[in-house]
Amino acid sequence: MTLRLSDDEFSLLFQMSKESPNIREYGLGEGPPRAGIETLHELLGFLREIRGYARTRLERVPEVGRSDRVRLVSVAPGSVTLSFRSTMVESVLAGLETVRERLGDAETHTRTGFSPAEVSALVTRLRETR
Repeated sequence: MTLRLSDDEFSLLFQMSKESPNIREYGLGEGPPRAGIETLHELLGFLREIRGYARTRLERVPEVGRSDRVRLVSVAPGSVTLSFRSTMVESVLAGLETVRERLGDAETHTRTGFSPAEVSALVTRLRETR
C-alpha cells in the first residue's frame, strides 16, 4: 500500500512514534497494543532518517535495513510518500491508537503538538487506505 502523507501527517506519525518508548514502559502485555507500540518504535529510526533526508536533501535515500515492511517512495515539497505492507499498516494503527489511549488527549497534544482531531484524522485516513 502506498500512502502519501502531508508534511503535517508525517510529522504527526513521527511524533507519535517518538512516544513509543515511553508507552512501552506501561506494561502492555501481549497482543495488538504491544505489537503496535513495537512497530512504531521500529519505525522511529526510519522516520528520523527520512526527516533528515527531507530537510537536507542528502544524496542517499534512506532505506529500512532491518525490515522490508516499509520503504520510502519519494519526498516532494509538502509531502512524503511511503510504501507499507498491509500488516505494517494494521500494526501502525494499533500503535497510534495505543499511544493516544495511554496518553489521553491533553497529554498527546502536549507531547506531540497535534490536536486530538488531527490524530483522529490520521488514524481515519490510515484505516480508509488499508
